[in-house]
Amino acid sequence: ATAATDTAKTSFKAALQKYSINDGRITYDDASLNFFMQADHLNHTGKGDFTQDVFTLNTQSDIEKLTVKYGGIPYLNSVKLNAELPLDIDMKQMKFTFGENKIKLNELLLSAVGYLAMPNETDMVVDFKFNAQKSDLKNFLSLIPAIYATNFKDLEASGKFAMNGIAKGTYSEKSIPAFDVNLAIENGKIKYPSLPSAINNIQVKSKISNPDGVMDHTEVNIPAFHLEFGAAPIGGRLLVKTPISHPFVDMALK
Repeated sequence: ATAATDTAKTSFKAALQKYSINDGRITYDDASLNFFMQADHLNHTGKGDFTQDVFTLNTQSDIEKLTVKYGGIPYLNSVKLNAELPLDIDMKQMKFTFGENKIKLNELLLSAVGYLAMPNETDMVVDFKFNAQKSDLKNFLSLIPAIYATNFKDLEASGKFAMNGIAKGTYSEKSIPAFDVNLAIENGKIKYPSLPSAINNIQVKSKISNPDGVMDHTEVNIPAFHLEFGAAPIGGRLLVKTPISHPFVDMALK
């Protein structure tokens, strides 16, 4: 006689509780969009219950050198990044929402809110807002490689700094998200002990924007900037429009 077969269903789950990347290197080079990003010496960990359709993934990331270039412009150049970033993940919708977070670029502390979603295999939808949490000029100056690499601790800096921005839209082969980034410096002063004179009265207002995700509609506008090397003033303006089809530049320097 044959033994009766046990057909009762058993419950089995394999749960990924933690993953990590140790001393990694990631390069993303998209020639079609003229976008380049590279992370050198990346250490990253993530913890979450991947058996759930909706869960929170807590991540910690450290990058020794982060470089981001768009349109040939290096917006970040070998910057050190540290980020505590919880993500609310909806696997069915493939939507990733940023929780309360801290993102540190060299000495500049940022926060970002919003989400990233992948509704299909080709498109990525983003809706982000970010701003600088510390308004000291010295924190912003840490993003400039020549300043950060040379006796940054000895640098004396004062003045107010503000930066905020948004990115909203679809990233695909045909489009990029619309974006708007604002940066301002008021009453800035920079002094190295080794230099004979300070850089005084730094005043800058700038705006980098794209209203609809068409690369040719990107605009860089610095209506006025001013600084003084000791008693010698420098001032000017810069406007760049239609950079792809018919580059327009209006610049003055006095």
